[in-house]
Amino acid sequence: MQEANASTVLGDFGDAKFTYYGVESTFLKRDGKFMVRTDGPDGKLADFDPAKGQGEQQQKKDDGACYSWAKSNTGIDPAVVAQTPPPPSGPAVGGGERLKGAARGAIVGEIAGGHGGEGAAAGALVGGARARKNQAAQQQQAQDQKAQTMNTFYRAFGACMEGRGNTVK
Repeated sequence: MQEANASTVLGDFGDAKFTYYGVESTFLKRDGKFMVRTDGPDGKLADFDPAKGQGEQQQKKDDGACYSWAKSNTGIDPAVVAQTPPPPSGPAVGGGERLKGAARGAIVGEIAGGHGGEGAAAGALVGGARARKNQAAQQQQAQDQKAQTMNTFYRAFGACMEGRGNTVK
């Protein structure tokens, strides 16, 4: 294979841009090297060095082929993952924490001197705080799962790109 230089590379590496699956990639030259800036294994923009001298057309083919390969081998479609709605973030309801807190508070209030109603109100407040804490934990868990899912896809994508002679930086 020929060395990548101005006379052998036929693609436009003068900051040419194209969008594929919502990601804008840029073909550029830096320090005399032909580079491609596109989403990397971590989902963030990264610079790829076509180590085997691939031109723009080959880069596009590699990107598309590796995207498809990573998608079929991991079972992960980044477009679907990106559209996955986050868990509900409104008032924390549904776990029964307030009701349980009110019941506990009423019992303790009655035992402590016949103040079951006041105890129930205090218990409901504590239960609400517990519900908000549980909801925040669920949201964080969903975010972590989404990030882990995307990292799995991007590791596969990066391995494919490297296997095709592209260096991920």
